[in-house]
Amino acid sequence: MQGKNKQDAHVNTALQILKKEMQQVQAPTQMQVALMQAFDQAYQRPSWWRRLWTPEAWITSAVMAACLLAIVLVQPVMQEGAPVSVQVLAEQDHEEIPFIALRSGETLLKQEQLRVVQADVPNSVLANMGVAVSPQTAGSFSRTEMLVNERDEYLAVRFIPGD
Repeated sequence: MQGKNKQDAHVNTALQILKKEMQQVQAPTQMQVALMQAFDQAYQRPSWWRRLWTPEAWITSAVMAACLLAIVLVQPVMQEGAPVSVQVLAEQDHEEIPFIALRSGETLLKQEQLRVVQADVPNSVLANMGVAVSPQTAGSFSRTEMLVNERDEYLAVRFIPGD
């Protein structure tokens, strides 16, 4: 074990001497300039307008445009509790079916004017809200009645059975 320590000490001493000697060595300025020029020529970056015509730039632009289009088309559907098409004020009474609160109970009790609006809500919105939706009915709509306040905020929903 002591032999290994002597070797380590010898190697460490040699490395320290080499380090001190390398600190004093410096390449001539002309060589540094020549190396930097050669590097710039070998790895010259194209101008910004030439980089716009690369396939990567076009693919990136197409992906960003597709994402923006998806956001613009899906955003109105993704709003919490917002139906896509409000048809008519509720004509039939479905008092036996309870409302499901979309806001706190305190918020519901504080409202002075409430109205019931009938709406068709896409099942994809229900899936986003955590309701289990089968793949066969994901593209269809569910008939609902929404409890709406005077500022047209949706406070509660109840699902109406189909005809």
